[in-house]
Amino acid sequence: MGIAGIIFILTVAVFFVMAYVTSDPGETVQSISWNYAYTDDDSFIPENQLKIYNRQNPIITESGAVKKYLYLTNTFEPDEKDRTLVLLTDHSPMKVSLDGKEIYNNQFDQAEYVGNRYNAIVLPADTRETKVEVIMALPLSVQFDTHFSDTDNPAFEMNTGLYIGAFFFLVGILSLIAFIILSIIRKQYVRTMMTSLSLAYMGIAIFAYTILGCTYILNGRIWLNIFTLILHTSFILPLIHIINWQTSRKLIIIIVSVDTLLSAALMLLSFTPLIFKISLILMTLFTCVSAFSCAFMSLRTLQNRTQYSVPIFVISFSHFLISILSGILLCARRPEMYIYLICMAIVEVLSVFEYIYIMNYQYKKKIAEEYDKGEKYKKTVDDISIFIKNMLSCESKDDFFETAVKEIRTLLVNYDEKNKDCRICTGLRETDSYREIINENIEGCDYYIIEKNSDQSGRNCIFTGTYFEYIFRKGGIYGIIHVENINNGLDVFFVSMIEAAYCGVETSFENVFFEETNRSKTVVFEELAENSEIANGYSPSHLENIATYSYHLCKALNMDDETAKKVSLASRLHDIGKIAVPKDIINKRGKLSEDERILVAAHAEFGYRILCAYNDDLLICAAEIARYHHERYDGSGTNGLIGEEIPLNARIVTICDIYDALTTARPYKEAWSKKRSLGYLSDNSGKLVDPKLLDLFKEYIEQQD
Repeated sequence: MGIAGIIFILTVAVFFVMAYVTSDPGETVQSISWNYAYTDDDSFIPENQLKIYNRQNPIITESGAVKKYLYLTNTFEPDEKDRTLVLLTDHSPMKVSLDGKEIYNNQFDQAEYVGNRYNAIVLPADTRETKVEVIMALPLSVQFDTHFSDTDNPAFEMNTGLYIGAFFFLVGILSLIAFIILSIIRKQYVRTMMTSLSLAYMGIAIFAYTILGCTYILNGRIWLNIFTLILHTSFILPLIHIINWQTSRKLIIIIVSVDTLLSAALMLLSFTPLIFKISLILMTLFTCVSAFSCAFMSLRTLQNRTQYSVPIFVISFSHFLISILSGILLCARRPEMYIYLICMAIVEVLSVFEYIYIMNYQYKKKIAEEYDKGEKYKKTVDDISIFIKNMLSCESKDDFFETAVKEIRTLLVNYDEKNKDCRICTGLRETDSYREIINENIEGCDYYIIEKNSDQSGRNCIFTGTYFEYIFRKGGIYGIIHVENINNGLDVFFVSMIEAAYCGVETSFENVFFEETNRSKTVVFEELAENSEIANGYSPSHLENIATYSYHLCKALNMDDETAKKVSLASRLHDIGKIAVPKDIINKRGKLSEDERILVAAHAEFGYRILCAYNDDLLICAAEIARYHHERYDGSGTNGLIGEEIPLNARIVTICDIYDALTTARPYKEAWSKKRSLGYLSDNSGKLVDPKLLDLFKEYIEQQD
């Protein structure tokens, strides 16, 4: 509300500044002094009863009995050319005499009020003084402003309001055309068209109402009623935008609809000054009620913390305050001030909503892009799963490099078809020199330089964006795979794919080149998980701790020893999916970007897809744990499982994983104490973790002192 109040104050301040600036008469508007008096008829009034009216001496409202007419007179100096004298009133019927002869009559004695504010007469060139007498009715208020105009046609004069209205109309139409074209191309700018239409309508409303002060042709009272209604309904337009973002719309729609219909009925049925004034008051009250309803509903939206709730509430409450002031100005018969205020108020609201619409489009576009990236990443996860499975199936040295080249090419081409032009070479050093195994037209591939760069950087997976290199070393044996001419190599998903593939090839290298080809898949995956922990800057002791905690928690649940050991071994593979996440992201300090968040969140599904590809009881158990160990007990986790819908083994590992993560130092945090860690788990009992399992886990931990 404070921000809304500040916006309201600034709007009013700017409004008064603009009113002050535009009130300068300049070259065309001159200060003309008149003599005036109130009267009940149009007869001549003696000079001694007249008062002076000019810019320094306003017309004083007469106390006591209200007079029907205002008489004004002035004697103008002679001039060599014709002059147009403009008379602006508050829709007053009038007649004007020149040297005692009536030359202008605007429904005087025929109508109680007229549609036009503008009246004009021509003072002909003369060598003598010219006496002008004006008698006008006072239906709405006492307003009388005069100036000489340069217009050639006294029936019409341009003014600032017409330019403002035309400007807003033109901007609205041009932006509407632009958004229509964009909508045809992207189909996302429908809402932004609403602001363009609103802006164009506001321009029409300002132009229509202002023209009543520019010509005496539209002098029927119906024009005032219609144009007042059009101008005032333009103030309702922002409410439509506000309604569009409310969670509960029915009541507001009803209120705004009733407001519009009643306002239309009141204006169109007004036929006397008194009824017109009452209609103005009621119409402004209806609009204030509508604006208040929108502000109140926006407050509820703010409390629910829905998207864009803060700017919507601020602008709707500010609009409510401005609607009160603008209603007062309209009823006080200050149309110019009302137009200034309504312009600024509507521009403010439409600017905010145009910003919201564009940001919402960008948000939806980003969501769509993130969805596409997510789908692309899921496909990449499947490809890496197949890649690792095929690499781990290698059983000979000859088969290793051929399979690696084939699988790497398949992985790259599946990610981007342009990578079909990539080239690969491989080398093996078992003694003092490298023996090239495969070379796809790559000249001058220096394996010694690649080895040296790896030793200096301490990295076994070297990536630059256009090429990457895998370096494997163990027991004096070096294996190198060099891949170049890569497309789209700077993509964060591509980097994760390359690093994940390296873990699989490295494990396969150790299987093939050392006498361990008969190791079980479980041992291989344990090694892969340990490699992932080390690559990400963690200690393999984390896996050992998880296995120990899981075993004892299973025993506390009265599981048999064989089952407890299976869960314990399977728990070591719970984060194997992190091999697909670049270590720089895992160890990042501060907030992750959206791409990075997707990568980290997807590691559970990635681990599941790798492990479930094997028909092995232990690996199937590990796959289930990998997929669901980040579920939250209250159902707010990745897959939305609630309570005991989450597999028991995953619930067990979740507690063990959180506890060890809290009590272990990480690159981005210090280790917590046992007491603090258990306190955190207790605070999140029933939210993050299973309360019953947590009680058993706490008993076990407390027994370890």
